[in-house]
Amino acid sequence: MSIKYRLLASHECERIKEANPARFIKRAWRSVDGVKQWIDLNWLDEEYPDGYDNHLSALKATFESGGFAIGAFDNNRLVGFVSVNRDVFGKQFKYVLLDQMFVDNKYQDKGIGKELFRLAVEDATRTPAKKCNYNYN
Repeated sequence: MSIKYRLLASHECERIKEANPARFIKRAWRSVDGVKQWIDLNWLDEEYPDGYDNHLSALKATFESGGFAIGAFDNNRLVGFVSVNRDVFGKQFKYVLLDQMFVDNKYQDKGIGKELFRLAVEDATRTPAKKCNYNYN
């Protein structure tokens, strides 16, 4: 496996369909009887959170507002991506938002997400931003 990383072009947005967003969720924090607890879920989520169309729209909006996305490719197939919005926010520090990051479930635990994150932060610091903030939603 030889993963190549490069900036995605705005016309390539629909290629995110090539990456399988499925992920296994072993445990999660949940409120049980008003108390936050770490519980076992053992659940396979096979779709993009909030659906493919939502993530496609968000990626297109990132490009329309001057943001960028980086793709990870295995034999020209998109197996992961990260997107960063260009809008700078924050009073004390200047942040940009790392809006999305996905790695195909068959390519997880191979350092691809770590490299996508590193590249996104590297490119984001070429803006007026001083930090890259991750959207935890």
